[in-house]
Amino acid sequence: MSGDWRWNDAYINKTAPDTNYGANSGLNLDARTSIEGRTNKSIIIQAPIDVSDLPTTTLVGAELVLWRDVTCPGCVPQNFDQLVNIREVLTDVVESAVTWNSWDVPGAYGEQDVGPVVDVATIATGPIYSGGETFNVLEIMRRIIAEGIDDLRVKLEPDCAPNNAGNCFTFSNWWSTEAQNIRPYVVLSFYGNVTPTATPTFTPSPTMVATPTPTSTATATPTATAGASTATPTPTPTATPTPVPALVISEIIGNPDTDWNGDGEVNERDRGVEVCNWTAATIDFQDDYWLRFNGLASDPFNGIVQAGQCFVVWYDLSGSQFRPMATGGTVDLVGPTDLLQTFTYPPLQPGQCVGRWPDGSNSWVFLNRCSPGRSNGYFLVNPTPTATP
Repeated sequence: MSGDWRWNDAYINKTAPDTNYGANSGLNLDARTSIEGRTNKSIIIQAPIDVSDLPTTTLVGAELVLWRDVTCPGCVPQNFDQLVNIREVLTDVVESAVTWNSWDVPGAYGEQDVGPVVDVATIATGPIYSGGETFNVLEIMRRIIAEGIDDLRVKLEPDCAPNNAGNCFTFSNWWSTEAQNIRPYVVLSFYGNVTPTATPTFTPSPTMVATPTPTSTATATPTATAGASTATPTPTPTATPTPVPALVISEIIGNPDTDWNGDGEVNERDRGVEVCNWTAATIDFQDDYWLRFNGLASDPFNGIVQAGQCFVVWYDLSGSQFRPMATGGTVDLVGPTDLLQTFTYPPLQPGQCVGRWPDGSNSWVFLNRCSPGRSNGYFLVNPTPTATP
């Protein structure tokens, strides 16, 4: 997808109705019975989308993805489900000016402000977690495509159901585009013979680029090829996106609890990054590409990767400083002349990975079991995996 991905996002606060929160790194959703109407803080987002640049095939999915900030003050386990109404915003959003009172009806409730509720998401009761949450904006996307509108404008409006005593309290905080962590993004899925298009990933990066065999004597092993797994992660019939035509980072193994590299030991060398060549061409790297973790230098790569093949780049094979960590961090891919992409991933639990799903798409999910050598969705659709990959 082409275009300048400058998002406008902010939250509006009923208790500070003339305050603008457009420059905040966090986006608050807050609903509680102590505030009249129970809606205290809503999120307003405007994402530029060039509809003329989209495939002409059928749009079958559109998800706005926000990632939780679990470090914020007030981020405590929820005792009530937080219900989030999803509405279309009908006017332009000025990030530096939007407030609770800057609408036809304060709080953005007027017919001139927002459309009807198109879906309701539930942020479940229980401990907060560091992860992504999807909000279904398919109906809004279909309308803006039909009318040629070049902006996806969404209001996330929280609510909660009171208990028998008439009380409820919910609060959640999410990273904004001003944050240096995982920023909001949109995933679009299309059905047809045209490659689907997704919006930016966690950080503003144009592409992700692969790296095969390192310069050490160890040799990377090709992994799953495009289309290797025909299963889909949901039981309902959905379109399987064609891989985005690029060299991409596909999966990050930052907190291993399994002998993923097959050397007979579970240790630091099971950390790594899977990279895939989803282009139609064979790529010869010739020591012109390398990966970095948190900006530290690593060894360049050489070797050839065929179209549709993936490789795993393991820690220590590409230098002692290329060591993806459980605490999260930034993976850079550097090409012959420039930085090709920066990708920041969140903290990982033992055995947890983060990877693209569906394979080759721009949608990223937590994988509770890593999948080097397989489709990223293999263990999502095979609940009883084998002991080793």
